[in-house]
Amino acid sequence: MGELARGAIASHGTVIGIIPNFLTEAEPVIQDLSELYVVESMIERKEMMVDLSDIFIVLPGGIGTIEELFEVWTGNHVKAYSKPILIVNLDGFFDDLLTFAKKQYENGFLIERHFTYITVVNTIPEAIAFLQLKAQ
Repeated sequence: MGELARGAIASHGTVIGIIPNFLTEAEPVIQDLSELYVVESMIERKEMMVDLSDIFIVLPGGIGTIEELFEVWTGNHVKAYSKPILIVNLDGFFDDLLTFAKKQYENGFLIERHFTYITVVNTIPEAIAFLQLKAQ
């Protein structure tokens, strides 16, 4: 996420940072952000991310990425909000996760509607095309 933010800043993009106060002591805050919000908790961070976002782009990442994906996916399902989710499955990174979701469906733990909340692409050009389509 940090590399993506630094790349966007270098390209003169708008980058909004939201970080819990306790993390400011554990890792450096990215410089030259367009806006920076220091909040008290991870829950407050996620709530603000959802409020400020139009779409969620899920790139290969760690446990926080997966947790945030499921947070938004579940929120869409229960109609807490309606935010498109784009999973960018670079080099098959999310193949196992998608197989797991399919198995949940086959075992009756997910329904077909769950899959209407996500779009999966495999390349950056596909992701850009999707975003351009959504921007129209």
